[in-house]
Amino acid sequence: METITYKEGLSPNLNCQAAGPVNPAPGKTAPQYIEEALKSELYSNDFYAPESKNRIKAQITELGFSSAGAANWAIGMHLASDSLPAGYDTNIKYPFSSSFIADYACRNVAEAFAPAVQQLVKKAVTAPEFQQLIKPSGLAIR
Repeated sequence: METITYKEGLSPNLNCQAAGPVNPAPGKTAPQYIEEALKSELYSNDFYAPESKNRIKAQITELGFSSAGAANWAIGMHLASDSLPAGYDTNIKYPFSSSFIADYACRNVAEAFAPAVQQLVKKAVTAPEFQQLIKPSGLAIR
């Protein structure tokens, strides 16, 4: 698997109301966290084939949240591989509880990131296109 990239114009810097930067994955950037979650899913489901020349490419196409009102994470990812060069898109909106107090609302943003990413990865690997993505013999992850 190649390193996850960002869609042009998309920023990895996430800020929450007056509370400042959001660090949803301490010690990692959001894309690093998403990449590790995707790799973990591929390994744990035996989709990893070290001898394969089929490389997966992932691009984050949407990464944002709303911490007020109908609070949610919106995350999108485009997946492609040598066997499916056109690839496919996976998008989720993951709802979570909001708060009128900025510190609490921003804490909820950070706490909801991991389950939002889990939902994104699950949707990506259960999509009908995923089987074509991993053909002919699994994915080689570097």
